[in-house]
Order: sequence, then structure tokens, then C-alpha cells
Amino acid sequence: MAAQTLEKPRSATHEVLNQSVPRVGFDEFELNLPLVEGVKRYDAGWARERLHQAGRLVGSGDFQLWAEQANTNPPRLDTHDRYGNRVDEVVYHPAYHQVMRSAVQLGAHAWRGVSCAQERTLRARCCSCC
Repeated sequence: MAAQTLEKPRSATHEVLNQSVPRVGFDEFELNLPLVEGVKRYDAGWARERLHQAGRLVGSGDFQLWAEQANTNPPRLDTHDRYGNRVDEVVYHPAYHQVMRSAVQLGAHAWRGVSCAQERTLRARCCSCC
């Protein structure tokens, strides 16, 4: 998928000067010093690489665009199909599925204890959700 930008087209009527530049291309985990220190302090260092992957993902322009699209296009309940048959289907924006797919690929949706105590796993999982 080609990278997309969050930059909006400039208005022909005026230039907006009071907005910061988009925050993209960063490892959001690495930049969150309290979170990094918490991972070290609470013995969840084994999860650092996965947390860095998550930080780079949420810091990417593509992910931020998907998150914005998913948040601005809420799920829609379709109760009937075009023939009047009851379907009760919830339809999500494609960006929602991309965000969820990314979370599942990183394992952030359901981290389980692999070879460490359940408490340590919970600590690392909490860090991945911040």
C-alpha cells in the first residue's frame, strides 16, 4: 500500500499558521520516557522489541490516517438487506479493519504469558495499550 500523508490541502482563502506539523515517522514507545522507564522498572524488558514495533506502527502516517478514518466513520447497523430480509449486520469502515489487523499482527489484542509469569505479561500488555 502506498504511503499516504496526513497533510491537508492548503486553503485558497488564507494560510493557517497556528497548527503544528503532523507528528509522523516516530517510534511513539521510544518517545514516551515514563512508559520506557516503567517497562524497565516492572521487569517487562522482554517485550521491548514488540513495544518498539507497536510504537513505530502508531507513529506511522498510514496508521494515523486509518485511526482517524476509523474514528470519524462509526460502525453502522444494517438491520435488513435490500430485499427486506433481516440481516442485523454491523458494517465497519475499512480503516477500522486495518487498525484491528495491525493490532492482531502485533499480538496487542491478546498477549498471553509465553515463558514468563502472568503478572509480567500483564505489565507489558498494559504498556502496549498506552
